[in-house]
Amino acid sequence: GELQHIETQQTDEPDSSGASQPWRNILRYRQAWGFTLAKFMTDPIWWFYIFWLPKYLIEARHFSIARLQLFGAIPFLAAVPGSIVGGWLSGFLLRRGHSVNFARKTTLLACALLMPTGILAVFSPSPWWALAFVSLSTAAHQGWSANIYTLVSDMFPRKDVASVVGLGGAGGAVGGMIIAPVAGYTLQYFHSYVPLFIIAGVMHPLAMVVLQLLIPRIGTATPPAARVV
Repeated sequence: GELQHIETQQTDEPDSSGASQPWRNILRYRQAWGFTLAKFMTDPIWWFYIFWLPKYLIEARHFSIARLQLFGAIPFLAAVPGSIVGGWLSGFLLRRGHSVNFARKTTLLACALLMPTGILAVFSPSPWWALAFVSLSTAAHQGWSANIYTLVSDMFPRKDVASVVGLGGAGGAVGGMIIAPVAGYTLQYFHSYVPLFIIAGVMHPLAMVVLQLLIPRIGTATPPAARVV
């Protein structure tokens, strides 16, 4: 059903074929900015877990290299079913007759509200509970990611999807460039992972607020010049 939705979407629009819009036009869409800012705010959290979680488990949870090899991959394995469930949930809501706006945003909100569970990892007395909380957070992030990408094809004609996704990818890369030195300086000066896990836990809910402000309703993006003032 999702494949049919994508293949038949917007085929009757006059601008559904041909060259994509130039960048200056893409940047005039609030929907493009909403997607890009959401990626800018949330992509770095995934990179934080990839690059800094092993160091955290060794330094703060006293994992040996051997134990890290055995159990360090658990949060990233948990991300696999998280991605599948995130995609399934929005599709399930669509099949039940709900609008695209309701289905996508309900799923995104559920994933965003699960992200703060990662904060509990640094306050948990047990390293295994810490792994469990981080695993729930990584699964929620991938559920979020599965739906945030789909927003672009929900809103833009196929000829512009690659441009908007590329713009969002650039925003996520810039966010990743920022989180790396922030994490390093935080550990150097505060000697604590608590601020970093708090940042990782709150960025998705904040990104959800940004999405709602810039994209109050998911639908076909109206060209800026065609909007009625």
